[in-house]
Amino acid sequence: MRFSFARRVFTALSLCALLAAAAPVRALAAPDDARVAPITPELQPFRWLVGGVWRADTSTLPGGTKSIETRYDLAPNGSAIRFTTAFIGPDGSPLPNGYAGNLYYDGTSKRTTLWYIDSHNAITQGPVTLAGDVWTMTFSSDGAIVGHPGPTDFRVDVARRSNDAYHWTLLTRAGADWKPVFGLDYVRRAG
Repeated sequence: MRFSFARRVFTALSLCALLAAAAPVRALAAPDDARVAPITPELQPFRWLVGGVWRADTSTLPGGTKSIETRYDLAPNGSAIRFTTAFIGPDGSPLPNGYAGNLYYDGTSKRTTLWYIDSHNAITQGPVTLAGDVWTMTFSSDGAIVGHPGPTDFRVDVARRSNDAYHWTLLTRAGADWKPVFGLDYVRRAG
């Protein structure tokens, strides 16, 4: 009986020691919460985007999508916030026209930049500016979406509503002004 009890105590203590020794290694290798990982200082204001799945209802827009899902994660070296966007069809399955990209600080130009590649291998990129809880990206792309095929100036405004909600607006240049095209409300859910 005594041997059995001693063996159980030894096994339990050994297991505790092993878990205690492994915990710091696990924390360094794969942090449970990317929001506590190191990040480039210029990207700190965007850290709130990291984690979960951001969803927006698109069922009232033309194009046959039900929703958009975007996931943001922090690159292992903390120098970029990576994202993937999936367009979800009426049946709930992803459509083949998603895209992926990065939000990063470009040390050479001394500005924050966003770029993404779509399912047709077209790259969109542009500078990002931040004013309080709103960040803005400007870029040039095909204007077919607004009825003007060919190069067209666009702007996207992302207005943070809370840590788990933001409003996304696409605008196009109209002379010296910017004209809203459409907007989406994104909400973060676990995922």
